[in-house]
Amino acid sequence: MNEDYWSDVTVYNVCFRTEDNRLINKMLIFPTSFNESTVKESIEKSFFKLKKIELIEEFQEALLISL
Repeated sequence: MNEDYWSDVTVYNVCFRTEDNRLINKMLIFPTSFNESTVKESIEKSFFKLKKIELIEEFQEALLISL
């Protein structure tokens, strides 16, 4: 496999609660170099009206095509 065309990533199952108490579940993709605390920091910076992160669970490793 030619690494010029692919990047290794990790897929996370993330569940968080918003300020209006909605529960949101998302599958999010991060570089494999991110650990759980880096993923948490990224989520906290990227989502607005975030009240609490309920779950961060590593789901699987994957490949991201470089276009």
